[in-house]
Amino acid sequence: MIAQCRAWLQNRSAPPLRQPYRMLRKLFDKDAALAIDASPLFRLTPYILFGTMVLAAAIIPSLATDLPFARAADAIALIGLFATARVFLALAAMDIGTAFGTMGARREMMVGFLAEPALLMSCSRLPALRLNRAALAGRQLPAHPSIIDPSVIFAAVAFVMVLLAENARIPIDNPARTSNSP
Repeated sequence: MIAQCRAWLQNRSAPPLRQPYRMLRKLFDKDAALAIDASPLFRLTPYILFGTMVLAAAIIPSLATDLPFARAADAIALIGLFATARVFLALAAMDIGTAFGTMGARREMMVGFLAEPALLMSCSRLPALRLNRAALAGRQLPAHPSIIDPSVIFAAVAFVMVLLAENARIPIDNPARTSNSP
């Protein structure tokens, strides 16, 4: 729908609404492309990435509070899982030995190097990032509801900047942008 609205605003025709599903079907029909020099680490990395994302989904209390890993339900544990996934992705990119893989791995690790400490610092101040609902319920509220701690405001701004960096948005980075686009 977003692509349809964007194309409508730019006065051009948009891809059909079922286009992402056609692309997925095409991708599922493809065979795996492995380099000749790929080590077992390269072949194991997709499973590690999938496992870390499943574990991250098991940590986040979205539908229930008594999850298997509820004791570890903290944003710091979630950031650690994402960092583990990022490290294995960079190792797999560098494993092949091509210049583009190494350059992409360096770029990904640089964004992580800049974003993760800011995210950890904002997690220490923002109570909404503490995913453990029992710890959230026991948090003390300020004396007056209109009083906002300045450190919470700075942490929120840092968190928004980390979101922009991690999602490759325009103020930080936009790899999708081409040189001939307006």
